[in-house]
Amino acid sequence: DYFVKTIHEFANCRIQEGTKIHRFITKWMKAFNIGCNYDINSVGGEAHVVKILDNDNCPVNLADKGMGSIQLMMLLFRLATKMADRMRPTNRSSSTIIVEEPEQNLHPKLQSKLADLFFELNKTYGFNFIIETHSEYLVRRSQVIVAHENKKTSKDKRKKEWVNPFKVYYFPADGYPYDMEYASDGYFEKPFGKGFFNVSSELSLDLDRVEQGIYDERQD
Repeated sequence: DYFVKTIHEFANCRIQEGTKIHRFITKWMKAFNIGCNYDINSVGGEAHVVKILDNDNCPVNLADKGMGSIQLMMLLFRLATKMADRMRPTNRSSSTIIVEEPEQNLHPKLQSKLADLFFELNKTYGFNFIIETHSEYLVRRSQVIVAHENKKTSKDKRKKEWVNPFKVYYFPADGYPYDMEYASDGYFEKPFGKGFFNVSSELSLDLDRVEQGIYDERQD
């Protein structure tokens, strides 16, 4: 139902090819390796068929793509619908969009690109986001963006304040959520709780312990 509603509302926006919103969608389709363009056709005025076009303009039903591609297209359609709404002359309101686990079904490389997508939408189009995520890759990419933006700012003598487009709150299993507090170099002032960034390094250590014959699974 969510997919049907999202496509229906986006189709009703009647986004024309070559417009700012259309360029936004196709840019991120390419960035996320979904395709180069899309085509939406109405079926009996009740439903829509979405085709994804590759470099050779060969159409593939969106329903036949992987779940990651389908999920990303729904996100792009939903964001594009919000952009179209914001561009109406009568609409001057700000927008805060809540996104739950956008990294689901995505390769780690694509998870990291989500940070760039949300940053562009905030910087260029004025959208604010509240994002619930378990993705280490998305968080780490946000650190790189913060560091990169501040490198650029430091070269501009007219700008005295450092740039911090993100804020991360960590929710520990026990205790209260807390602000991780980005430093200007992208690193966090406060540590993540046990069970997030440390997991991959601890698994590597466990692999070494198994190789050395000193691993005891009871220590987990």
